[in-house]
Amino acid sequence: MANSTIIVNTRNILPAKPLFQGLNLQWQDNGDGLVDVTDKIRFNDVSLNSVKMCSPKMLRYPGGTESITYDWRASVNDNLAMANRQFVARPYPGDAPQKPYFGLSEYLQLCKTVGATPLYTVNIFNKVNDTLALVDKIRESYNGTICLEIGNEPYLNQPQPQQDLNAAQFASVITPLLKRLLQPKPAGVKIGLPVRSDLMNGVPITPYAGFTWNYLLALKQAGIPLDKIDFASIHTGYLPYFVADWPEDKARVAITLNSPQMLIQDVKYTQNVLTNYRMSPDIYMTEFAPVFTLQGEHDYDAHSLLGALYTFECLRTMLVDTTIRHASLWSAPGNYVWGLLDTARKPLNTYRLYERFAPMLDGQLLKVDITTDKKLVNDSYVYVGSQSTPSVSALASIKDRVVRLLILNKLDETNNIKVTGGGTLRKFQELAANSVFSLDTQSWSNTDFIAGQTSVSLLPLSLTYLELA
Repeated sequence: MANSTIIVNTRNILPAKPLFQGLNLQWQDNGDGLVDVTDKIRFNDVSLNSVKMCSPKMLRYPGGTESITYDWRASVNDNLAMANRQFVARPYPGDAPQKPYFGLSEYLQLCKTVGATPLYTVNIFNKVNDTLALVDKIRESYNGTICLEIGNEPYLNQPQPQQDLNAAQFASVITPLLKRLLQPKPAGVKIGLPVRSDLMNGVPITPYAGFTWNYLLALKQAGIPLDKIDFASIHTGYLPYFVADWPEDKARVAITLNSPQMLIQDVKYTQNVLTNYRMSPDIYMTEFAPVFTLQGEHDYDAHSLLGALYTFECLRTMLVDTTIRHASLWSAPGNYVWGLLDTARKPLNTYRLYERFAPMLDGQLLKVDITTDKKLVNDSYVYVGSQSTPSVSALASIKDRVVRLLILNKLDETNNIKVTGGGTLRKFQELAANSVFSLDTQSWSNTDFIAGQTSVSLLPLSLTYLELA
């Protein structure tokens, strides 16, 4: 049994991040089920409500790798109209072309419906004038800020040889577009570039050594004003990603829940390198999700409660860090094993997390101080990343004098928590499972408490939601 103390300082407000909450959307497969197609295109109520529930401030589209071949012109007409949809090629060999029924028109309608900023990943193989026309088209129906991400993960192997570019080639392809976008830059348009370090704690994570830094150097030599880049797009939140032996249960938990610290270390390293190019962009984590294996037998562990606990710790770590301004979950409503819903549109454990996490961002974030007599230690498995973190972590916010707390117990044992500074307890809910590795979706359960109670006992490997006033 562990003992911990959480001190909530209601006067210590953390810096606001108005664009933090984000979700990824894809154009294919009817937007991964976001729309139904019969005699016309209709948003599916379950999928749409899952997006609304998250209150995203940014929606990324038309996908990651799927953006490589996407042609926005194939899906532009009156919202929810099926006429004139054209087949669009897919980037992966063997994938048949599809008509984009969740196209640009539907995407922009969704952005307006939920009040989200468009974050559009540009197909770098489109002609420059086509991309400029895209900006104009978005402007016709959206009056706010537009974020353009110039390409997706060019530092990784691409599905087809003609899409694979070295650093110099990538720089050469995007230079004409950047010159048109940055000289001068259109009002209300933010430009971002994909970046990634080659190593994470000394372990290679990209196939092309020096790709990011070499293409940035080539852009600089081509006269691109890198100081005008608004954000850097980073995808280092796919962890713990076991690429060697599958660890035993205790080590797997410790590695998973400690790994977000490794993410922050990598982001700070990347940011320091960007300063060498006199760049100081905002950091956007435009993709992240729990990844245990990639196309392996444990992919579906992303559905487990442990996957949701990782997602919380990842979100919490990025939210309280001053460097990262935005984080988009992969994906909504769901793609393969990731997201809020499964392919049958049933809620996953990540959905349950967002049920309590999303409303917290509607208030002001508070600083919390934690002391604990135990740590989560990874000492039984060789792995990069943090070897030890406190046994409990917490996120707090306040709105209308009500303090909300989300608390993660990282230990496979009870953790007694004393909470001070936030008021008296008025709601106590828990998200837990008999096994943190279970793929069954759990639900928040109400827990009895006594009026005036200031201490709670956290279940092993669980999330706890408290309201105090």
